[in-house]
Amino acid sequence: MAAKLIVITGATGTQGGAVVSALLKRGSYAIRGLTRNTDSVSSKELRSKGVEMVAADVTDKEILVSAFKGAYAVFGNTVFPSSATAETQGRNMVDACKANNVPLFVWSSIPSAIEASKGKYTEVHHWEEKVAVNEYIASVSQPAVILQMGGFLDNLVTQRFGFRRSESDPSKWTLPYILVPHNVKMSSIWIEGDFGEIVAEVVGHWEDDTWRKRMEEKPIPVASARISPDDVAESIKRRRDVEVVTSGAPPGFPQHLISMFKLFGDGFYDFPGPNPPDMLVELGVKFHTLDDFVKEKLVPLMQ
Repeated sequence: MAAKLIVITGATGTQGGAVVSALLKRGSYAIRGLTRNTDSVSSKELRSKGVEMVAADVTDKEILVSAFKGAYAVFGNTVFPSSATAETQGRNMVDACKANNVPLFVWSSIPSAIEASKGKYTEVHHWEEKVAVNEYIASVSQPAVILQMGGFLDNLVTQRFGFRRSESDPSKWTLPYILVPHNVKMSSIWIEGDFGEIVAEVVGHWEDDTWRKRMEEKPIPVASARISPDDVAESIKRRRDVEVVTSGAPPGFPQHLISMFKLFGDGFYDFPGPNPPDMLVELGVKFHTLDDFVKEKLVPLMQ
């Protein structure tokens, strides 16, 4: 029996790469990774591990229709920056799934900023665009699991203004929690460490009728814990005797991102119920702790 084909958009990115890694560990799937540049170092590395790498841009629906051919499941994730909105990218993926009768679309989404903030923040357009895709999925009856993403701990490392020595005082280290008070907690997730396992378990449980009904009922919050800047700083200081501070917004920061960080600072990025949610624990996902993330990703930057 042929292995089920799983197609991963953004296969060389943070989310897609985590999904590819988790599926490779299982060894039971054929994996097709989509990327805009199949000649990149990351693409070549995945190809060496047995991943079929295909050049595709999620802004081009016709290319996606071809790339999704034969897929049992597709993991969908938007790219930024892009000439197309997140909604257009998401709709293209949904349409390509429908054209190929793909049994499962796993969509990386996010909460509505308008709903989360009770109408206070209306300018976080890229969030609302992803939520619009949730609605489109339902309108065309595409079988799907919608994952509602928490804050990425990975951004403390990967953002251009990430964790680094303070420019004004080299004895201090700066965390890029822009406009977020030190004690405000956010629902957070280590993408590289945990997200791929979540998607792999969703795919692995899809043919169980009971699980399928639970997973497609409503968006599933993706978070391992509620974490504040203070929590991260304390974890760092348990390993290094340093002072940790948070950064302000860099010059020219776009308004929609300022609104997003203000939403964080007001405490609206907090999923109700347990973090991690019971469903993901019951699926068998083993989550890393904040200390795991700090030890593996932040402390090495301080050497």
